[in-house]
Amino acid sequence: MTNFNVALLQILPTGSQEANLIKGLEYCKKAKQMGADIALFPEMWNIGYALTPDREETERNAVGLDSDYIARFQELAIELNIAVGITFLEKYDPSPRNSLAVIDRHGKIVLLYAKLHTCIFDAEERWLTAGDDFYVVDLNTENGTVKIGSMICYDREQPESARILMLKGAEIILVPNACPMEINRLTQLRARAYENMVGIATVNYPYGQPDCNGHSSAFDGIAYKSESSSSSDMMIVDAGEAEGIYMAGFPIDELREYRKREIHGNAYRRPDKYHLILSKEKAEPFIREVFEAQKQCNDNRIQFYIEKEPSQNTIKQFVSVIRAYAGEHFTDNFADDVAIDAPYQRLCYLVNNDELISGLMFTCLDGYPHITAMATKREYQGRGHGKKLINHFVNYVSQLGFHDIELYAWSEKTRPICASTQAFYKSAGFVIEQEYMGLWARDMITVKMKKSW
Repeated sequence: MTNFNVALLQILPTGSQEANLIKGLEYCKKAKQMGADIALFPEMWNIGYALTPDREETERNAVGLDSDYIARFQELAIELNIAVGITFLEKYDPSPRNSLAVIDRHGKIVLLYAKLHTCIFDAEERWLTAGDDFYVVDLNTENGTVKIGSMICYDREQPESARILMLKGAEIILVPNACPMEINRLTQLRARAYENMVGIATVNYPYGQPDCNGHSSAFDGIAYKSESSSSSDMMIVDAGEAEGIYMAGFPIDELREYRKREIHGNAYRRPDKYHLILSKEKAEPFIREVFEAQKQCNDNRIQFYIEKEPSQNTIKQFVSVIRAYAGEHFTDNFADDVAIDAPYQRLCYLVNNDELISGLMFTCLDGYPHITAMATKREYQGRGHGKKLINHFVNYVSQLGFHDIELYAWSEKTRPICASTQAFYKSAGFVIEQEYMGLWARDMITVKMKKSW
């Protein structure tokens, strides 16, 4: 793959979502005419980063992955045979997310990333749901495949963001942005590219957008050319302030050869000496006021995990949660069955201070991810943790290329207590596909439920 061409759409929003959609589609067409492999939008394009402290208004402006907004870009990607990095305020539970969806040239969402380092120091962003992880995926283009990841705006000010993406294999990092890009922030991006030997493409709003000044940029990550004895300027794009499309051509083959021979990235790191980086303790001068909005939401203490080979401790905790519902939502021996099956399936779960509070076990059945067990601790019910776990699970399987998940549950017709179970799954987007008599037990009705996106 000789070049990977990223079109940086440094464009002004229009003031309405519908007009932003139309303008965005037109600029994707222009990007294709210029030879782009992907068109990348600045941060939260669907609303032009017009966040306000009014939570209800922001909730109304959020769009889902299944919205017409996303579908129109998917259709255009297929029509133009181009990838699109579309940014949007994503409808999400318990509150919207600041997200990027990378749609490949076949119209498939191959990467969904939500801003992990939200600006909790700003009234507009402090209550948005933060992302949980950084992801790296293969993006297929007409000229070959490139490994891409993303960080959004304030993410780039934490060096760990780009470092994790590099460790996960990223070659190019896409960075939607909405803030003044002055010399210090540009220097940050140069440093991230240099120390990780990755290409970085950043797109900002142009001058005319509040608190923005253009200066979208790209750094190819190659500080030392093989044919030169001196260092090279890695900056391949400095857009200036004006509205327009700025093309960043990353020499992928050259970058790959460079990464094989140079000393940066993961070549000579000493992770065994970096334990302090994982410490959660803070001391002056870095102690900050905890916002009231954060005090009301304990999500900051709750972490999401996936284990492909569940540990005995995780299995024990999960089985304990299941057993608490024996004879009610589950049969008396279901917890024992889960204990037997868990080592051969996968577990994803939420943890609060090392305590498993909600979990689901899954496998693959008939070509779909299939949830075989799910439960939330009684004392944590009614707080949205189950839905949050489902959302994390959907995001995870989406990265693997799936767009459907299935499960079986008792019907409320023969086990009335399970009416709440079905209501929960329906609220999370599942629909009943079929009913079975005697699938698990004689004279008992089981329902097959499915969620698609």
